[in-house]
Amino acid sequence: MFKLEDLIVACSTVIAPPQQVGAEKRKDAEEYLLEFRRKASIQDCGDILRNCQDPGVQFQASVSLKSAFARESVELTSDALIQLALDLLQLIEKNECTAQVREQLVMIVAIAVKRNSGQNNDAKGLQIVQQKVQEFASSSQPHGQVLAASLICAVVQEYSGTGKSSFIGLSIEGHQKAKKYYESNCLEDNFSLVMNFLRHLIANPEAIQNYLMVKKFLEIGHLILSWRFTHGKASRISLIREDKTVDVMFNPPESWKEFVTSAEFLKVWFSTHGLVRRSPELGSISSSCIQQICSLKGSCLHDHQVEAEWAANIIKLFQGSLPNWMPAQEHESTGLSYAFKHFIENRSVHIWSMIERYFPPVLSCLAQWTCSMIENAKKSEEYQQGLDFSTDAWIYVMTNFATTEALANIVSPNSLQVWRAWVWSKLSPPDGERIDHDDDDDEIDELEEDDAIVFDTQLAAIGNMARLSIGDTMTHLGLLLNRRLDEITNTLKERGTIRTALWEDIHWIMLSIGHMLADETDSGEMKYIPQEIMSASLKQNAAMADNIGNSQDITAQLIGVVFKLMQVEKAAMEANFQGLWSPQASEDLRWLLQRIAEAYLWFEEDHFSTVSPALQSVFGRDTESAMSLLNEIVEFSLLTFSAWSGEEKILIGSAETLMSLLKKSGKKAKLVGENVKLWSIAEVFCRDSECGYSRTPVVFQRYLMKVILTAGSSGGLPTLQKLGETIKPLQDRFARLATASFANQVVRNELVTILERLTGCVEGVTPDNAESVAEFVLPFIKEMPAIVQTVRGSSDISIQIFTLCAALASKLLAYLEEKRTQPFLLVFLEILRTHSRWNQGRNLKDMDDETVEEFTQIISLITKVLDVEVYDFTSPAKENKTGGGENFVSPAEVSLAGLTIVLPLMGTEGFNYPSLAIAYFDLLNSLCELYPEKLAKLPENLFTSLMQSLQLGLTHFGTDAMKIALESIEALSNYFLKAKSVGSHPANLGASLISLMPFVFDSLLKYASDYDMLPACLASFLHLATSFPEKFRILIQEKSGQCTDNQKHRIQDAFKPLMEIINENQSNPRNMLMRRHFHSTKLLETAVFEIRGLLCMK
Repeated sequence: MFKLEDLIVACSTVIAPPQQVGAEKRKDAEEYLLEFRRKASIQDCGDILRNCQDPGVQFQASVSLKSAFARESVELTSDALIQLALDLLQLIEKNECTAQVREQLVMIVAIAVKRNSGQNNDAKGLQIVQQKVQEFASSSQPHGQVLAASLICAVVQEYSGTGKSSFIGLSIEGHQKAKKYYESNCLEDNFSLVMNFLRHLIANPEAIQNYLMVKKFLEIGHLILSWRFTHGKASRISLIREDKTVDVMFNPPESWKEFVTSAEFLKVWFSTHGLVRRSPELGSISSSCIQQICSLKGSCLHDHQVEAEWAANIIKLFQGSLPNWMPAQEHESTGLSYAFKHFIENRSVHIWSMIERYFPPVLSCLAQWTCSMIENAKKSEEYQQGLDFSTDAWIYVMTNFATTEALANIVSPNSLQVWRAWVWSKLSPPDGERIDHDDDDDEIDELEEDDAIVFDTQLAAIGNMARLSIGDTMTHLGLLLNRRLDEITNTLKERGTIRTALWEDIHWIMLSIGHMLADETDSGEMKYIPQEIMSASLKQNAAMADNIGNSQDITAQLIGVVFKLMQVEKAAMEANFQGLWSPQASEDLRWLLQRIAEAYLWFEEDHFSTVSPALQSVFGRDTESAMSLLNEIVEFSLLTFSAWSGEEKILIGSAETLMSLLKKSGKKAKLVGENVKLWSIAEVFCRDSECGYSRTPVVFQRYLMKVILTAGSSGGLPTLQKLGETIKPLQDRFARLATASFANQVVRNELVTILERLTGCVEGVTPDNAESVAEFVLPFIKEMPAIVQTVRGSSDISIQIFTLCAALASKLLAYLEEKRTQPFLLVFLEILRTHSRWNQGRNLKDMDDETVEEFTQIISLITKVLDVEVYDFTSPAKENKTGGGENFVSPAEVSLAGLTIVLPLMGTEGFNYPSLAIAYFDLLNSLCELYPEKLAKLPENLFTSLMQSLQLGLTHFGTDAMKIALESIEALSNYFLKAKSVGSHPANLGASLISLMPFVFDSLLKYASDYDMLPACLASFLHLATSFPEKFRILIQEKSGQCTDNQKHRIQDAFKPLMEIINENQSNPRNMLMRRHFHSTKLLETAVFEIRGLLCMK
């Protein structure tokens, strides 16, 4: 079919220079080669490889051979597979092909022997390859050693499942069996070959000049050290459930114990790294190998004595190697940092107690390495990542091994060394070595994440380290901040410009102080004074003081400096000097004040067995000092609302500081709730639409309403009454809109402002104030359908209304009894129906961001209402849903009403917006699972839109949307089977599901090797095949229409066992699916892998 002469011409034409070959001729040659790759047989490719020496033709033949193998392998017998491997080995051995061709051929050899052992349970081919490897490896010729390395690498990749072709023609079960056999019988031998090569390299360092050989053996070593060992019986389920995002630890079987725990084994790898670490590529691989060795766990270390000796040997090797490994190379920084992390975190306290004398040395090594990462962190992302891993190791050390004063004394000298190095790297001279570069690109800075997020691991570690040496660190940070504060004060007096470097210093000093004074916690958790700080204060035993300025306690003194900084900024705000102040410093100060306000002011004395009198006198509950500090923070935060009206992060930081004081009900929250200035601001904010607070960012305005609502709930009846009086003007403002024209933009703006205020109120709902908020908001919400009608469903108003409704559904309704939720659900339903009338005929081809936001909020409302229904399912008090009479509205009705808006408009245009598409498919999946019977009864036009969107999810978008669409189809198919079993299946649903079968089958073929997608593909298609067995049979016939007769029989035979089970149980297919689900899934999976190469080729 393909002539050798034509191939030679095509290959030479493709690589010929443009002046010799025209574009048309080159295109014809490329198409000829693509046709050859699609249609050439194994026999064709083998003949060309044996008879042609042209490198280009050989490469095309080798690549085409791999494609041909995928197509024809299902028809090859065990003998044919072995013969193919032998033929290719002969070609490789002749040394007449290029390195690229050789790599392709050894890959096919590995695939062939893997296929034979997994499909035919015949290990003969693998044994032949292993013998060849031994022959090549023992050869004195470099070519033989290269072949040995190439073969081992290809075989290890294939059997491990890391190779791209690892699952060609094999089911997951077949792969697991083949992998288990190779792992038990060949893997250790191949690892021994790697070790022999590395020993040879150490004895003959000049061999490193054979770069490719060294690289290949290091890669093999890393593959084996990263092998996912099968402990116990090989299982397809375990392979599917395996979390590929988790790092693989080195966990070999117990039979490897003597080999991998020996001192000689460890020394070989450390010595090898010492030889190759200067090479970026080799050093990166070898450092990753050491990382894996240090992660050793499992049965090899069940004997504590063995583990202790192994750990001691590792520490001694680090001790001996680190002086020669400094300074750290960029390419080894991540691997070796991870090695320290793995090594330290995987050792128990018991093991460290057995090798107690090695604990200080390992800490010293870790400190040296971490300091090296700190010194170089600015140079590259690799060093920065290495620093993250090494500081992560420090967090583990301090959390688990610095639990007593004696242990803390061992850890603290090394941790203090790291802390000083880190602080030194962050400060400008003379207190540090940071060099600031001018950067005029403000747009890039706006996109960067906050340092508190980027450096969260480092800051957490630095905070812990500081608490181990409080006497040194607190005093030092206080001096550093005080010195800079003095310079700022003097500069402001002279109305000069404050140095940028000074603000950067203050930024890092405040981050350091904040993480030392309190641990990072989730928003719902309380912050407390760390035990180390309380203990240090008790140990210092400073005298009690009546205010923070008189205290001699080092913690109080440091916080006093922070309050001094707050007073300086407050003075700057009052003098309107914000232009001279750094917004970042303001943001950092509020973040720090929030931690101090929550953890220290009115601190939880019951949390500690013994309380420091010095801290209690300054920060304790009911003390004049604490009340004074609390008032200062409140006054400062409230002043911010007007002074920094355009800075969203600063405003929200101040609001969050107030919320931290209001977080827990009690005297502290009551004092905030009784603040006169807070209510003065609240009254103006709720009454005056033109006030300065109404010009602040919208996000902050919502947050401010949340603060007002929480403050009103904090002080009992007096503050609740004050809250009612304060927010009443919103009702008056809303009432005035009834006589206004919404054609006027001022009126529309006023409505949006009121809706934002109401949304903020709802976001501040708690179980205690839910009833009162519901009573306040309900009169507003009842008017929304009329407003939607008046504005004719326009997007600007609709977005705000749906945002408010979604907030009500998610924040408020969950706290109300079912009877109290009915008015809200009824209004939601009416809003959606009214909006739907104005959406008829709407075209989304010209969809803009505002329209996308509108539909996103509608979907959000539907989703939140569905959540209310889920809550009802789990609440015994809400089981009786039929007692509401004729006007009872269920969440399902609201959701389906929203769906009537969304479905007709969610075509391909809407799916061009990823966030909208994923939100829509998530909603659809929930509806398919909860209400399949209601979806099946939708009007024909809506039902058609729904099923078309599922088809689009399967064919036009990424795997996230596809997976959700598959799960939705499974839910609908399951409902269809259930209805079919009682003889009342909906015809429209059946026809639509049948139309989706080819697309689901294609997804199954395409993603058979994707463990994340495979379960969804299998479950969806199995339900469809069970529902429509005759259509299943026809589909298989249609898909195999282009195959040969022999291939058609092979495909029919592959699916025959599954078809027999389905046909035998047609009286109750759903019952069969439930009883024999695992077995049926396994049969379908095996069939798909068997014939995948015939039906799913590029």
